[in-house]
Formats: sequence, structure tokens, C-alpha cells
Amino acid sequence: MEKKKRKPRRTRLMIRKDIFDAVNEIVRKEGFLKLSITQIAEYADMEPIVILRGFSTVENIIEQYVERFDFWLSYFSQEDFLDFTPDRETYKTIIYELLDVVFRKKEIQQLIAWELAEDSRLTRDIAQRRDYPTSTFLSLFSDRFDKSGLDLRMLSTILVSAVYYLSVHRNRSTSFGMDLSGKPGKKLFINGINKLIDVVFDHVEKTKEKEIARRLFDKGDSVDEIARITDLPLEDVISAINADPQSE
Repeated sequence: MEKKKRKPRRTRLMIRKDIFDAVNEIVRKEGFLKLSITQIAEYADMEPIVILRGFSTVENIIEQYVERFDFWLSYFSQEDFLDFTPDRETYKTIIYELLDVVFRKKEIQQLIAWELAEDSRLTRDIAQRRDYPTSTFLSLFSDRFDKSGLDLRMLSTILVSAVYYLSVHRNRSTSFGMDLSGKPGKKLFINGINKLIDVVFDHVEKTKEKEIARRLFDKGDSVDEIARITDLPLEDVISAINADPQSE
């Protein structure tokens, strides 16, 4: 009688990798809703008890799996992020990189869809955990937006929410008649985001220039001289001088 071939023994690291590879394959194909220990064991070709030795529950597996592709956590764990210049190009770069990752990774799209479809302690915890690192993002630009009259937190929420939502919805239907699927659609979306960010930062920079204009006027500089220094049109200089700083 022919002896059955024994499978090579897997190390803990190999087992862990095989588990997460299995989860990734399941999530990309079917999403998170029906993910189970039994299903993971089948895809990973191992006994369920082996999985349970390392992870007590499927929820524990999901939590650790999600951390592996969290954009905000990985982006702001870079050692050089504190050296980023808080200007419009840096803001654009971060939003563009978020968009690129979310539009490319099916597992992130499935995560977003799952969080919207299932209200549970787990989905709320995962969504909240993903939001924590955004405070670091906001802190980079908070000084620049000071006294601008714009709410950086809300503006960023709107932009990031649009990225999350359209990453899932763009392959379902058009949006306001626009086809945002595929590369042409992604390019359209990027162009739209680019213009919105420019409008925001143009306002911030103009507000700063008007503040400088008021200070120069208080120091005794003439309107013509202020216009030359700030590069503001004369009417904007006059408007800045006559404006109530508290109203902006």
C-alpha cells in the first residue's frame, strides 16, 4: 500500500502568511460579510484549529488584516513626514496617493462597502481606527489655514469621503452623467480634485496677503506700496484695509 505523502511542516510565519493570503483572496472575490474561520481554513489548506491557535476569532483576523493596508497609518508612520512642506502641492500629493491606493486595491473597496452595509462593533472600531491618523494630516496644515475662514477638517472630510465613495460607486453607474470608471474616469476625478484644492489654497493665500496688507497699512505704508509688495490689485488692498479682521 502506497504511503500518503506528508505535507511539509509550516512555520508560524508561513502559517500567518497563508492565513492572510487566504483572507485577501476571499475578500477580493466575495467581500467581508461571509468571512469565517472555516472558509479561511479551506482557502489556506489548513485545519481550523491551526488558525484558532494564532487568532482566537475571525474578528481578530480581520482587525490585523485591515491594518496591513491602512493608508493613513502607513503614510504617517514614515520617518520624514514631519519634514513635509505644508503647501498645496503636499496636500495634493497626499490626496492623490490616497486616491491611487483606494482605486487600485479591491480589498479597500470591499472594506468600505462592508462598513456601510454592516453596523457592528467591529466595523465601527475599524472605521474609527482608520480615522485616528488623519489628525496628523490635519496638523500639518492647521497653521496655514489659521484665520482663513475655511474649515480644513470639513474640507478634507468632503474630499476624502468623495474618494472613498467613488472608489466603490464608479463601477456601478455614472455620476451626474460622468463615467468615472477606468483610467479616463480616474483622470477626470483627479482633474476635479486638483481644481477644488487650487480654489481652496488660492483663498487661503489671498487671505494671508490681505492680512499682510492690513499690517503694512498700520505701519504707515501707502496703498500703492502695499499693492506692489503683496502683488494684490489696488481694489483688494483697499478692501483688506477697510475690512473687519473678525469677519473673515
